[in-house]
Amino acid sequence: MSALQLTISGIYVTLTTGSPGLAAIFAEYFRYHISSHPDLSTSQAEHPRIEIELIPVAVLPDRGSFLHSGAEQVSRTGQVELWRKETPDEDLFFFLTPGASYEIQPLEGRIRGFVAPDGIGSPHILANTWTLFPLLLALRSRGRYHLHAAAVLSPQNELWLICGPQRSGKTTLATALGLAGWSPIADDSVILREHGRGLSIEPLRKRFHVSRDLFELWSEHSPGREAAVYGDRFCLDGLERFSSLAAADQSYDRVYGIVLPEINGQQLSQLRPASIGEGLIGLAEESTFFPIWSDHVRRHWELLSLAALRARSFRLSAGRDILDDPRRAADLLN
Repeated sequence: MSALQLTISGIYVTLTTGSPGLAAIFAEYFRYHISSHPDLSTSQAEHPRIEIELIPVAVLPDRGSFLHSGAEQVSRTGQVELWRKETPDEDLFFFLTPGASYEIQPLEGRIRGFVAPDGIGSPHILANTWTLFPLLLALRSRGRYHLHAAAVLSPQNELWLICGPQRSGKTTLATALGLAGWSPIADDSVILREHGRGLSIEPLRKRFHVSRDLFELWSEHSPGREAAVYGDRFCLDGLERFSSLAAADQSYDRVYGIVLPEINGQQLSQLRPASIGEGLIGLAEESTFFPIWSDHVRRHWELLSLAALRARSFRLSAGRDILDDPRRAADLLN
């Protein structure tokens, strides 16, 4: 049985599996979060833990037997479903995907997943989406809130968030800024949590996933050696390439700028100021709220509000000029 010990936003996470292939996938994905844990005598109250067990199976469990009696569907997106069963002690959740099925006890911090060959054959989506979602659910019960955003430090050490939906240009812009002398510390995920009466922002550290076309276009700028290929994406050691690994291991208490990007296909990029409300809505639209736990929804909103109220917000219509010269991105923000 292989076991990975991780620390994510101060939470100890142990991932165990009997499959060397699965162990290798997650050792790669969580490479920057692998750490040693104190022994089990350490106070659970002071150091809440999450335990993930991944079991390789030839065929996923039959949904009829996997879903407990009384479970109700919470949400569905395509072939991905979230179910909930309310119990007197703790609600149970069931997360069904085409390649893996998970049973989740968030308060107990226990996740058990069954992974089929289709899941193992899609390592990026297995780690970055299917297994990450149950982990975020357990982290949420511990006051850690996910935001789908890239994070970059300016030359003045000011934190900027680049927030938008998939394919909106987050990683592209973060990489462009890195090539212009900024320090990218996350390509698409950060964790928010309370710190005293304020806010703590922590990067979810992992490799950057850059489009194949962009990698080839910017090869003269040496964006980094490819580590793996997933479809049309290259997996890059971005934190090493931009010497930002130490910075990505820090927490930040203020956001100086919020960029809401979109790719416009025109020649010239345009940057225009946005209101505080636009910045807050942009952050909220890319937050994993889960339609449960109203107290956590309230806390999440409060943290997003703290981030937006002290930041300058901008909408960026990204054109081909940034692709032609990635330093153009820094010129716009400066």
